[in-house]
Amino acid sequence: MTFPNEDLDRNMDAFMLFFRIHIDPILHRTRFQGRGFLESEIKVATVLAQREELSPTQLSRHLNMQKGSLTSVLRRLERLGFVMRRDMARGGRRYHVRLTPAGQAFAEHLARQRRRGLDALFATMAPDKIAEAAHGLGLIAEHLEMLEEETMEQDLETRQKPLHWYHAASPEDREEYNAYGPWIVKVASEEDMPPRFRPFYAADKDARILLKVPRKEDRRELRPGMDLYRDVIALFGRGLTLRRLGPDGIYTLEFPWDRIAAIGCESDLLKGVWTIYAADGSRVDLEYNRVSVDTINTATDFVREHLNGPDVDPTHAERATEHAVEIPATEVFFGSVLHEIQLRGPGLVTAIHFEPRSTHLGSAGEGEGAANGMMVLETPHELVLVSRDTDPSGHHDSAYASSELFLPFARMTGYSLTPTGEREGAMYSLTLQFEKHAIDQSFGRSPDAVVALLQARGIPQLMAD
Repeated sequence: MTFPNEDLDRNMDAFMLFFRIHIDPILHRTRFQGRGFLESEIKVATVLAQREELSPTQLSRHLNMQKGSLTSVLRRLERLGFVMRRDMARGGRRYHVRLTPAGQAFAEHLARQRRRGLDALFATMAPDKIAEAAHGLGLIAEHLEMLEEETMEQDLETRQKPLHWYHAASPEDREEYNAYGPWIVKVASEEDMPPRFRPFYAADKDARILLKVPRKEDRRELRPGMDLYRDVIALFGRGLTLRRLGPDGIYTLEFPWDRIAAIGCESDLLKGVWTIYAADGSRVDLEYNRVSVDTINTATDFVREHLNGPDVDPTHAERATEHAVEIPATEVFFGSVLHEIQLRGPGLVTAIHFEPRSTHLGSAGEGEGAANGMMVLETPHELVLVSRDTDPSGHHDSAYASSELFLPFARMTGYSLTPTGEREGAMYSLTLQFEKHAIDQSFGRSPDAVVALLQARGIPQLMAD
């Protein structure tokens, strides 16, 4: 003997299986005015179209959604002009939300799409069967509405234990949270774009490289619906766009290629800093976790490709071979960096100056310290400075911090070389000017090959101060 509840249970299982395949896409996927919408945004608009005006608490209950996630959804819809608030108490701490005329137009679009989709889905079903199905759904809705009226009179806190924050979040917020980690992620679709940055997707979608950079936070402190990403980098053929989440929202920095003087990377164990040296003398730093070093290298090489001028010194290969220095096999770090940049290219990459770790640097009247080494590379279009941080204690403890600076010859405006002392073995300081920047690189011996390279490339020598 089969009991009614068993039939209901079996039919509900079958219905939900096919609901997810055939009906859910009709209800919860759409594009409107050139923008794709998330399931949570569609659900909020649909409920508000039916209920006209609700408090966030009421709306949260109707959608079984955590208030934090709901607040993010309402914020996005408010920015689109689809919902508006009506304050119910002074200071805006209690308010109701309702659809604006633009939001009503969106809800009507959803209703039309739903009707068209359901008509097509059930086109081959007999009219009397459709009527039976509609009647059955009506009975279910009527029963659930009665239960809702009864339970709404009870206090939510005493009636049931609140949902865990993870399960109370919207599906897309959980999906973003699940995928979140310390790594930089390529953005391949509008859904991949962080919610706060999504209004800019239309402007950034044609980028050759589009990346989102996570916040530097302990994952245990984060929740679904929070802002998990701090930066979005878009690399185009015309230049670089950096969008950053600040205290007052998203702000945008645009860098056409002629506004970038150089690009640099610093690292210390897992901490990385990617630096854009702007032509106006400013710089922008982007912190990242070095688990994403390959992604950053790809972005760096894209920038290098567009900064390097078309002219190549015809004597480059001959001179580079003449001045090439060998990196000892014991210098694992510098050998690895040289090999990696040679693989990345472009063209012939040669080490023209190298100073190993523990060369004592100093000048008259100053203390001495043990240097962790440095290397200068020549490529067809640029000078590359690779250095490790100086150990001021003079001890031989391992130091892990290092930096790479890619200086295009086309951006260099001058150089000067200054000995910093009179005694034998005095340190030299090479000042390199590029656009409105200047850096001082210390050497334990005269960097003759570097100076010869700068002269061959026509970089003017400046009078030292």
